[in-house]
Amino acid sequence: AQEAPFGMSVHGEYNQPVGNHMDAYLRGLFSYKGSSIGDPINRYDSVKSYGILNVFLGLREPDGAWDVSLFAKNLLNTYRYTTADTSSGLVGAPYVNVAAGGTSVTDSRTNYFGVASIAPREFGITARMAFGSR
Repeated sequence: AQEAPFGMSVHGEYNQPVGNHMDAYLRGLFSYKGSSIGDPINRYDSVKSYGILNVFLGLREPDGAWDVSLFAKNLLNTYRYTTADTSSGLVGAPYVNVAAGGTSVTDSRTNYFGVASIAPREFGITARMAFGSR
């Protein structure tokens, strides 16, 4: 495997009662992934180390009946390519070139390749309500 040999996650939460029927909380999650060990032949598959910080601020009912939170995912807007497919992409299906006697197969290849990257910074709100027994 060419994954990073080291990774870690740190999670923390601070909560405080607010009134008789609510708790306020601040929760954070930091995930770190070390540099990957890439294939020496492929110069595009090595990924430098990076960290992702997610933060949640919210209110909830102490018994878990409801929860409303604001969130910021990838708060520091870390950006990395995580994978790259350097083989040329095949566009459409290969076909037999009948005009050349039906012996050659022709395909349509491009100079583009696929990549995957870390999702950009995201802000949002979530709400959850529990019905019935908890």
